[in-house]
Amino acid sequence: MRKAFWTATLIFSATIVGARASEITIYPSFAEVRDTVQVSGKRFDWKPAADLNQFLIPGSLELADATITSLSLLSAPTSILALFEGKTVKVWFHDAFVSAKVIKANLFMFEIDGAFIQLPDAEVLYPSLDGVSYTPVFSWQRTGGAITTQLRYATAAVAWENTRYTLNLEEGKTTNSIPSSLIAWADISNQSSVVYDAPKVTLFAGDVLPRYDQGNLQQSQNRNIADFSQNAVPVSTARPRVTSSGEVGGLQRFEYPQALHLEGRSRLSLPFIRGQVAVRNILEYSNDFDTAANYKVGLQRTYRFVAQQGLPTGIVTVRQNGQLVGQSDLGNTAKDTIVKINLGKDFDIKINRSAQILERTDKIERARIIFTVKNTKARAINVRLLETLSDDIKLEASGVQGFKRVPGAFTLESEIAAGKTLTLTLLSTERR
Repeated sequence: MRKAFWTATLIFSATIVGARASEITIYPSFAEVRDTVQVSGKRFDWKPAADLNQFLIPGSLELADATITSLSLLSAPTSILALFEGKTVKVWFHDAFVSAKVIKANLFMFEIDGAFIQLPDAEVLYPSLDGVSYTPVFSWQRTGGAITTQLRYATAAVAWENTRYTLNLEEGKTTNSIPSSLIAWADISNQSSVVYDAPKVTLFAGDVLPRYDQGNLQQSQNRNIADFSQNAVPVSTARPRVTSSGEVGGLQRFEYPQALHLEGRSRLSLPFIRGQVAVRNILEYSNDFDTAANYKVGLQRTYRFVAQQGLPTGIVTVRQNGQLVGQSDLGNTAKDTIVKINLGKDFDIKINRSAQILERTDKIERARIIFTVKNTKARAINVRLLETLSDDIKLEASGVQGFKRVPGAFTLESEIAAGKTLTLTLLSTERR
C-alpha cells in the first residue's frame, strides 16, 4: 500500500467559553472546579469544551442536587471516523484518494461509487470538523424544581505546577544568623482553552493523587458511563469556612486572597510567601566510619532555617548579596521544621582525614583517626562533621569542643575563625 504524506487540520466545533467558577481548588497535579449553574426542569445537560472534556478525571463530575435520579452520557463517538457516519471523506483506494461515504465507522464500512467495501487499513483524509460535535453531553434526570447550585468536576488541565522559592542572603555579623528574606511564587498552569474567572481560590499542597493513569488520560467519551456515575449530593446553602492556612486531611491549605483570572493555555505565577528568616550557613561533611580510610574531600555548602509556615515542594534559588550562588530541591516541609538546603561542595574548604591502625588482633582493633579542616577564608565558618558507625565501637575524642556521640554516629559542630585550623583526633576501640 502506498504511503501517503499529508497534513490534516482538525477543527473541533465545540464552543470554547470561559467558565465562571464560584471556586477553584488547585492541587499539585489537578484542580477541582465548582461552577455556579441554574437548573430548572426535569433534565439538565452539560457539554464541556472539547479540550476540557479531554482532561476530566473519571468519577469527579457531580451536580449538587439531591433530586437527581440518573446521569446519562450522550453524543459520545468512539472515534473521529464515527463523527462522519453518513458523511463523505476521502480514503486511499486503488492508488489514489477517492471520495467515500462512511457507512459504519466501527466496521470501517464505506460506500464508493455505489458499492460497499470494508477498508480497515485505509488512510483517511478528514475535512474540517466545523459543525461536528466531538464532545459528549452529560445529561442529568431530576425531579426537583428550579435551583441555583454547583456543578463540580476535577480536571488535570489545571494544576499547581511548581513552587519557586528565592532565599536572599545578606552578610550578618556572625555565621550563626544571616538575616535573609524568603520569597516564593506558586506557578499555576492551564492546559485547556477554557478561561477561568474565580473570586475564590484555594491551594492544597501535599500528596493527593487522583485515581487515573495520567499517561493514558484520553477523551472521556472512550470511557464507560460508570466512570461518571455519582451519588446524590445534598444542596447546601452554607458558605465554606475560609481559613488562611492550616492542615486539612493531611494536606496543607492556602487561600489566595484575590480573584483569579486564568487564561486558556497559560501559566500564572501567584505571590505565595514573603517573609524574613534567620539562616545558618554550615559546611558539612558526612561519611561512614572506617579505620583504614585516608582522603581529602570538599565540605558541602548547606543553609538551614526554621520554616515559619508549611512549605510545599519546589525549587529554591539562593542569592547572596544579589548574586546567585546555587539551587536546590525542597520537599514538603511542615511548619517549625528545620529546612536544609544543600548547594554542593565549597570551592575552598576541605577536610583531611587520616587513619592509622594502632593494634589489630583476633580480639580487638584500635585505631587513630585525625580530621583536619583549615579555614582559608577571610571570615569565620561553621562546620559540621558526621560519621555513622556501630554503637559497639568506643571513641575517645580530643583536640576540640562540640564532639557528641549519638546512637549510630558521632557529630561535631564548631566555628572556625578566619585563618585557623580545626583538628579532631579520635581513638577507636572495637572488641571482636
